[in-house]
Amino acid sequence: MSELPAFPSLLPAGESGEMFHRFCRDLAGRIVPANPVPETADEWPAIRDARRAQLRRAISLSSLEPCPLNPEITLVEEMGDYALERILLQTRPGLIMTAHMYVPRAPVCPAPAVLSVHGHWPLAKSAPPVQARCIALAKLGLFVLCVDAIGAGERAYRGDTYHGKQQGAQALPPGIPLPGLQVWDNMRALDYLCSRPEIDPRLIACTGESGGGNQTVLVSALDDRIAVSVPVVCMGSYRGYVNGAHCACEMVPGLLRMFDSADMLAMIAPRPLLVIAATRDDGAGFQIDDLRARFPKLERVYELLGARDRVARCEVDMPHGYELPMREATYAWIRRWLLGIRADLCPEPALETRESETILCLPHGMPERSETIPSLAYKEARRLALSYPPPPVIPETRASILQRIESEAFGGFPKEFAPEVEEVQTPGGPPDTHGIVVTTEPGIRVPILLRGEASGSACLLWLDPDGKATALASQRARGLQSDSLTLAAADLRGVGETLWQGAAQVGASDYQLFQNGIVLGRPMLGMWVWDALQCIKVLRGRFARVIVAGRREMALVALMAAAFDEEVAEARCEELLAGFAYPERFSGDHALSLFVPNLLKFADVPQIAALVAPRRLTISRPVDGGNNALSGPGLDAAFRYTKEAYGALLAREALTVE
Repeated sequence: MSELPAFPSLLPAGESGEMFHRFCRDLAGRIVPANPVPETADEWPAIRDARRAQLRRAISLSSLEPCPLNPEITLVEEMGDYALERILLQTRPGLIMTAHMYVPRAPVCPAPAVLSVHGHWPLAKSAPPVQARCIALAKLGLFVLCVDAIGAGERAYRGDTYHGKQQGAQALPPGIPLPGLQVWDNMRALDYLCSRPEIDPRLIACTGESGGGNQTVLVSALDDRIAVSVPVVCMGSYRGYVNGAHCACEMVPGLLRMFDSADMLAMIAPRPLLVIAATRDDGAGFQIDDLRARFPKLERVYELLGARDRVARCEVDMPHGYELPMREATYAWIRRWLLGIRADLCPEPALETRESETILCLPHGMPERSETIPSLAYKEARRLALSYPPPPVIPETRASILQRIESEAFGGFPKEFAPEVEEVQTPGGPPDTHGIVVTTEPGIRVPILLRGEASGSACLLWLDPDGKATALASQRARGLQSDSLTLAAADLRGVGETLWQGAAQVGASDYQLFQNGIVLGRPMLGMWVWDALQCIKVLRGRFARVIVAGRREMALVALMAAAFDEEVAEARCEELLAGFAYPERFSGDHALSLFVPNLLKFADVPQIAALVAPRRLTISRPVDGGNNALSGPGLDAAFRYTKEAYGALLAREALTVE
């Protein structure tokens, strides 16, 4: 076999690898609103309510109606100074929440209570550090309801105790983001607490650490039934999220377009709020210097409302966690505001935690038909599909569908920016190779290698997740190139030559690309589509006919670019994800960057493919959510909508699905 050719880099050394990260930091600096503290207290309720409405829309809480909780206490154990109740609650139809209620011995009723929400402990509510604070608070005279987060603990999906990555991502396209699922669960937990006659509904606190700290902040910001809030090791600056990985449960879509951390915390005012931070926390969004810089703004809001004594920051010289000094500060703050006992610290009572398997609510596991994150996402996707227009009218609805995808799913395109082109030498490359660099928007430079004529009758823009050099060096490239067809391979932002090494986090090669896109309100898929559209625009100025092709995640980019640009002559998609409606957890082989909030409210992959009609479209070796190749009846069913749309335009022969 002859040696495959080598292709040169087109961007200066040191520029490409950090390009996307720099772009994200710069964009965050431009889009985070100032949200100034108002001049008078009278202005605050309207400002707070507007922010709450924004947040509710972002996490899809606006139209939810509570179902019956159907509470069931499966077991009560007397533990000496407290009793432990094992409880099942239904927070959505068919969705079971497992919970523990720690009941103080001989409480004075109605008594205060605490909603305890956990961070990313594999054992969730039963993790020893979580048990410790719950037992201690019960011994101090408070009821404590500690719940398993959706997808965690006893609610884990088929033994996977981490609800982020694919599970959290696949909840986005149907518009049920994980932060919203958790907040709703916690609101239903509050419903249960308020239903217990032993509990005073006016005296409920909430606390949690890390991801549980973010749960504490979100539910406290939105629900005034939380009288006292103690978020732990979860606050710095939301702008820090573009620098390091956080869980999908902490990714509010478009977060940085709405608030920074002080603005979110201010929605809790004037209720008592203690923010506990670890000075050695390594979380990108939990940096102590960021918290210190933003805390004065929060204090000004409390002062404006005449409640300066109700907000405080506690710094502990420790790494990330919910350690003893943090717990003792929590006990003191909660007792101060719920029991009227004032002290800087409250020593933790002597206690013993238990083995997690001895305190399960469901020792034999969840009922077989219980809902999960994947099943909820699948059902919502199927429901949304009923609203799609019939295939014959797709040409009439094309413009409105694309406009809504662009504005409401992709966060808008920077259309005011015309692409800028720089010709680049390719020393050491094959003699028929040309290089150009396209600036698709300020801060983003996309290198393109062309093999063949620099201009002419036809060009195929090839998008490959492994990068342009790998694509052009392949045997497949040799088979495609001809005298009449130039191959152009591009490295869209974060791919190939522009790969950001920091993007690979928590076992996913594109995790930070995905996360940054979500919190910036410009999902990665949308940014890739924009890059492709700008590259196509440049190539169209050189070639009479432009074809776009892509493989794996780039297959969907190619498909969407062809849908948006009617002048694309043809689209070719290899190993295309056939759709986002999938009843199981998505395979980790699928790039997280494919998952876009709310996309399915407008179209799924077959509908997007139909928007290319009547132009030539080839879909080769498509796969389902489990990354299984589709064939036979499954393949026919997956693209039946697309076939009917092409047929309605009398262009069925222009569509190949194989």
